[in-house]
Amino acid sequence: MSASKKKSKKRSARSSAPPRKDIPYYLDRNMGKHVIADALRGAGFTVELHDDHLAPDALELTRLD
Repeated sequence: MSASKKKSKKRSARSSAPPRKDIPYYLDRNMGKHVIADALRGAGFTVELHDDHLAPDALELTRLD
């Protein structure tokens, strides 16, 4: 027999806070260049794309300054 776990009914503080629009969101190249970025921009977010700041073959260790 498996024990049933009780699911908390209390919402976590993290899930109840709306996403911040006052900071830029950086999308890695695996997120694509248009679909997600355009949707976020359309919702009022500032979006920066990986390839706008780094070479397409840049290592993940490269810092954005």
